[in-house]
Amino acid sequence: MMGPAWGHIILQLNPLIAIIPATLAAYLTYRLGKHKSDREERFAEMNYWKNVAEEERKRRMETEDELDTVRQALRDERAKKHKENN
Repeated sequence: MMGPAWGHIILQLNPLIAIIPATLAAYLTYRLGKHKSDREERFAEMNYWKNVAEEERKRRMETEDELDTVRQALRDERAKKHKENN
């Protein structure tokens, strides 16, 4: 059986007993929110670089297509000149 001294101690500690879980819950909520915002920031940065790489790939493909067109025109011109000379 609990003596009157223990009851008195528990009553005095009652505010602390309620504060500890609330503090722990607030801390864990803060950590989860911080972790989530860090993850979102990394995700946004990855998306940025992915988009930059995609734009660069498209630009390179367009340039290669233009280069192929110019090469074909140059081949045609050379063939035409070669035909005229022979």
